[in-house]
Amino acid sequence: MRVGAGRYPSGLAATIALILLAACMPPASSAPASVSESPSPVPSSASPEESGTASAAPSELGVVECTAPAGSVTDVATEPDWRGFGEYREWTTADGCLLRIDVLGDRPGPAHCGFESARVIVTGSPVGARYTDASDAAEYIRDPDDVFGDPVIAAAFDPNAELPATAEDTGFRNEGWELWIVPGDETAIYLLTGTTTELWPRDLEPTGCA
Repeated sequence: MRVGAGRYPSGLAATIALILLAACMPPASSAPASVSESPSPVPSSASPEESGTASAAPSELGVVECTAPAGSVTDVATEPDWRGFGEYREWTTADGCLLRIDVLGDRPGPAHCGFESARVIVTGSPVGARYTDASDAAEYIRDPDDVFGDPVIAAAFDPNAELPATAEDTGFRNEGWELWIVPGDETAIYLLTGTTTELWPRDLEPTGCA
């Protein structure tokens, strides 16, 4: 009988074929895992509103826009559209959630007036409250070179300040810096990083720029 004359090989030819087939098959452990076999993240037991889970990809600084209760300090979905009008630094909560721009805005001085070497932090009163405009905002200034032309504010900035014993951490963060305040005292804020503590004075009459 000719091997292969029928539909299937038989006898010795069939046995040889089965042996060769088994030898060519890779062991089960070498097979690549499918996508469904990849480990899945463990879901949090807290709701998105409670945990502040990220709702968008992080920026280059690792800052994320987090799901947050309406009106909270991290509810950036409903914040004013002010970020496009300046080079604002991104401040976050201690766990990395982006703060609303009307809770804390940190920008350089206006470049077209030659004030860009200074920095201005704008917040509500008290620090951490929301503000709407200059009438209810508090501005804290870092201007060691006195580009604003206000020698009192320039001199009040202290790059080597001592943190008061009554100071409290706001929980606000920016690239390794922490924002601290003394409750009830809105004349200054304190920025800490490593062993450095800076005192930024409040400017009650901010310098304008046309």
